Amino acid sequence: MTKSFIHLTPESMPASLEGELEAEGLVRRRAWVKFLRNMDAPPPEARSSLDIREIGPEHAMDFARIAAFGFDMAEESEPMIAGLVGRPGWHLFMSFDGDRPAGTGALFVRDGMGWCDWGAT
Repeated sequence: MTKSFIHLTPESMPASLEGELEAEGLVRRRAWVKFLRNMDAPPPEARSSLDIREIGPEHAMDFARIAAFGFDMAEESEPMIAGLVGRPGWHLFMSFDGDRPAGTGALFVRDGMGWCDWGAT
């Protein structure tokens, strides 16, 4: 493995952790954007010329190829990503330009909470 990442929310990170990770030779590379939305108001309307739909196994490898490329992951990771299709809690979506896969996104839901992931084009 040539790259590893540790993603923690600031609320869950002990104050000493950053120093401990640096002492082990790890360096800060990037941060992930996190969004929150007030659930009292309806979501804003979104428009696109692309068709967005939840996918099944027939598009699992298309999803994996786009997501792996978008996240700079090795081609060998694609079967693992494709394996998310149909797993409990996971909802995988793709955008299509006609019949051509164009983008990916996923929603994991458990206990009334959702987590978005795998957004790539």
